[in-house]
Amino acid sequence: MNMDSTIKMATKDKPLISIVTVVFNGEKHLEQTIQSVVNQTYKNIEYIIIDGGSTDGTVDIIKKYEDKISYWVSEKDSGIYDAMNKGIDVANGEWINFMNAGDIFFDNNVLESVFHKESLATDNIDLFYSDSITDKNIRYICNKDKRILIHQALIYRLSLHDEIGKYIVVKNITTADYLFFMLAYNYRWHKLNFPISIHDTKGISSGLHTFLQKNAIDLLFGFNGRIKAILYLATHPAYNFIKRKLFR
Repeated sequence: MNMDSTIKMATKDKPLISIVTVVFNGEKHLEQTIQSVVNQTYKNIEYIIIDGGSTDGTVDIIKKYEDKISYWVSEKDSGIYDAMNKGIDVANGEWINFMNAGDIFFDNNVLESVFHKESLATDNIDLFYSDSITDKNIRYICNKDKRILIHQALIYRLSLHDEIGKYIVVKNITTADYLFFMLAYNYRWHKLNFPISIHDTKGISSGLHTFLQKNAIDLLFGFNGRIKAILYLATHPAYNFIKRKLFR
């Protein structure tokens, strides 16, 4: 475990940004994520890595960059959202972003573009978000009102967790981040005109299981009526594929 003895502080012109990377057995992809963080031209960054007790070479990679990491730990956890909550617990920034292993910032100037002095009109913003680029070089169009969001492409006030709570940790729940952002739906959002992230498409937030959970959350928040929810399920390709296999 490492905790940087040099505590970074926010200033009027340079708010402190906490970047959290969650990883487990990610030696193939972690280094590119670390480099995308430590090479940001914006330097008032607190970098936190939460490793779930990896058994490959992940910890060796972390130690390689230890002088650039504010805090890291390697220990067993109860899944990705438990690990993300651990990052929240030790974060000191005014703003927070999760750039997990396999994900990277779109370029080295992303944070400078968001927080540089000339455009620092952040008093009336709680969440920045943007489109994201997939690891297949496809632009993923995000839209808060359509509830299309990628957590790597969000930078938001850490204080939202004091008001809303942290990510729920329940077995087989793969949409705790989506639920959190729906709870923050009526806060002050701002879409950036440039991408924040290039995201790994092989994460847990894909597939029919996640689709069903998101649909249930939308129904609970009144975004979808019951008929619309049923139509979504009935027209989802994976749903129909499974239905044919089970009931042919």
